[in-house]
Amino acid sequence: AVVSTQSGHYGRGEDEYCKHGTCCDDIMPDPEDYFRRTLQLYAEIASRLDAARITPSRNSRYTFKQVEKALTVTANYRCTWSGGKQFLLELAVCLDKTFALIDCPKESSIDCDKTKKFYLIPVKTEELCVIL
Repeated sequence: AVVSTQSGHYGRGEDEYCKHGTCCDDIMPDPEDYFRRTLQLYAEIASRLDAARITPSRNSRYTFKQVEKALTVTANYRCTWSGGKQFLLELAVCLDKTFALIDCPKESSIDCDKTKKFYLIPVKTEELCVIL
């Protein structure tokens, strides 16, 4: 879902809610609740990464262990490679029904070499993709 916090517009909200949000419709019955909570969770995760000095940068590289130490849980990842460098495209965390971060039950790292460091490239807020 493309999310813009400035306008309050949730882009393709209905489509994304139907695809990803209906598993929690007993606690978040509509797309507005779903995306509001998604933005809150994004802020929490970003805060934890910032506190660990894991910030988007074209110069700094990070390890997956650093991320998991900052989050205090195991996560799933999707990466891409360019010019022999690894770039983190997606960080997926798992939650329980109270929205607490939990270890993801099945590790999934698509196109990532977890033995190598990665770059975290800055993105514009209006291009942010957040899926619960």
